[in-house]
Amino acid sequence: MKYTVLFTQPADTTDAYVNQLNDVLAELLDKAAPVQTRRRRPQKLISKWLSAEAVDAKRARRRLERRWRTTGAEADRSEYRRARRIS
Repeated sequence: MKYTVLFTQPADTTDAYVNQLNDVLAELLDKAAPVQTRRRRPQKLISKWLSAEAVDAKRARRRLERRWRTTGAEADRSEYRRARRIS
């Protein structure tokens, strides 16, 4: 960092200096820890014998259950129970 433009050619204004600082820090971070991209595997089917509608209903039911358990609200519980009857 000692030999970067921050010390060799510092900017005159505060905004320009902040921009220089951001550029130098981004460059140093890219050298120390470069960005790595990873490929994700496609998701496995939840069940080969369930239709897409049934899978969506199960996901919605699980989402409502998590919301009810997080909030503890009676309205969320009744919505979850209603979704439970469907799926």
